[in-house]
Amino acid sequence: GPAPAAKLPVQISMFCGHYNPDTDGDWRIGNFTIEVPAEAAGEGEFVTYYYDLTQGDAWDEVLSPEWGDSVTWMLFETVTWPGVYDATIWIDNVGVGDQALEPPLPKYTGFSEDFEGEIDMDIWDANRDEHDDGHRVFEVSADNGTLKVVMDQLNFPDGEMFVFTKNEWVLDMTDPANQIVTMKVKVEDATYDDGTGPVAIPTIPFQVSLFADIEDPDGGFGRTRVGQLGNSGGGISYQVPVASTGEGVFNPYIFDFSSLIAAADDHDREQAANIWAILCETVQYPGTHKATYWLDDVRIGDAVQPYVPSSDATIHASVYGVLGENEITDVDPALSVATFMLGITVQDSATAVMLESSGGAEVGNPDRTDVATGMVVLVTAEDGTTKEYTITTAVGIPRINAEAVEVYPNPANRILHISNASAFVQVRITGITGQTIGVFEVTENNLQLDISGYDAGVYFLQLETEASGSIVKKFIKK
Repeated sequence: GPAPAAKLPVQISMFCGHYNPDTDGDWRIGNFTIEVPAEAAGEGEFVTYYYDLTQGDAWDEVLSPEWGDSVTWMLFETVTWPGVYDATIWIDNVGVGDQALEPPLPKYTGFSEDFEGEIDMDIWDANRDEHDDGHRVFEVSADNGTLKVVMDQLNFPDGEMFVFTKNEWVLDMTDPANQIVTMKVKVEDATYDDGTGPVAIPTIPFQVSLFADIEDPDGGFGRTRVGQLGNSGGGISYQVPVASTGEGVFNPYIFDFSSLIAAADDHDREQAANIWAILCETVQYPGTHKATYWLDDVRIGDAVQPYVPSSDATIHASVYGVLGENEITDVDPALSVATFMLGITVQDSATAVMLESSGGAEVGNPDRTDVATGMVVLVTAEDGTTKEYTITTAVGIPRINAEAVEVYPNPANRILHISNASAFVQVRITGITGQTIGVFEVTENNLQLDISGYDAGVYFLQLETEASGSIVKKFIKK
């Protein structure tokens, strides 16, 4: 007996006029079947289906090149052995061969590029405009695991650095949690020319926007800026610091489009499912820029690494005292609380305060010079994790002249110099999470440390004495 069917198999086959002795009929070149959802009466909607017969089970790869130009008829059928169907089917907009519509681009929900391997320049080298003398507006190249871009704008609007598209796939960013782009950016040697001549600038504008390759019914453009609010643009901008040659450092940036998309009109919101381009640009009316950019660790959509607040509530180093697991000993009681606290290193996102005692009130006057046994340093991490360090003072502690110790150059690339180091016995280098990277014995007053093998980033030098504690200096490896 008849039963409702949730889907209907709809098969298309192609036949040519050549005789097939096995079937005593025309030769079937290929067939392909799609399971079409079956709706209740009055609730059906047209859906476009693409039949690629070369992917079907019966595609004849040997015969089709010879006979494919002889297709004489196409069979449209619904067949499931051994039963029968009773259904109402509507068909519209049939296209065959080069009259068929282009199939939709596949959709992904995320993308990432660390520039470590081969770089797809179809994505990252999209702007190929040239000056009259033939040199490029954007010279794009791989550079030690990063993307380097030398920009020399022709005119004010010519700041579109990358059009992120190959017309091979699109990004679906409809989930508000995934409407995020993150990347690291470094800029060196930037100038701005408003028509009166180039001037060095301390920061440069860097904007990111999302686009769909669909006509904007309001703006009259061939593409839609997703998240545009009226004429506000819909992009997210930062002023990126500009450094001199060889001194730039990467800065991380987060472009969160969720609030822009939520406030946009229906058309723009819907196009978050069809992100075709990520536009990065430097534009400042009415002039032009020259600059060298580096990009790294570009992440989009669900490829963005979720942010986890730090739980690091530890003290990494203490200049004035001997740092233990839960205590700081041999502290000079002549120190002011403010001076002592300035000598403490914790993670950047953590805070540290001095308490009168464990669980007690914060020291009311941090400038007073009565650091005392029993006081407590309370460290609070970004996620709320806390840890206490008790203070023990000792009279007659030799003082270290931290100001006399110089660390240069900073940032450094290969060799790091430390002057006036003879008062110390060893130098310990740690990362920002406190892990020890290297330990060096002090053998001369002016040290030279080879840091060429270190990753780029922030490090701490802990210069240790035998009996007078240690001092900490921060340096940057570029």
